[in-house]
Amino acid sequence: MLTAFFFYLEIGNCPSYSNSWCGNLGTLNYLYYGRGWFQLTYPCNYYYAGAALAVNLLHNPDLVANDPNLSVTTALWFYTANNMNTPAQQGNFAATTKIINGALECNHGSEYNNQVTRVQTYIRIAKCFGFVPNNATLYC
Repeated sequence: MLTAFFFYLEIGNCPSYSNSWCGNLGTLNYLYYGRGWFQLTYPCNYYYAGAALAVNLLHNPDLVANDPNLSVTTALWFYTANNMNTPAQQGNFAATTKIINGALECNHGSEYNNQVTRVQTYIRIAKCFGFVPNNATLYC
């Protein structure tokens, strides 16, 4: 999930996303809610981002919100690690949303209204740059 125009670097009122989908990461005594420019969530994302950036984010997730450089670099890591460049370069906004928040926002998931707001914002910003988005690739 992207922050509200990069205003919030930490969303503490969200679920902790403490389950691990990438194997046993040991005892986890931290909350892995959204932090950083792309709102990094889940222990596995903190683990893999930390490994890539040589920072122990799994056992110090608050660094993503408290260190401006890590707020940016974890977003860049997520973008690169999830191959977001291909759909982004194709102007496929739906595909990038699916990568970031697929199950929650796509197919009328529990956060579908966030997708509607995100699409409206994207259209407004695209028009400022003289870009007309393809309506077929806005919603997933």
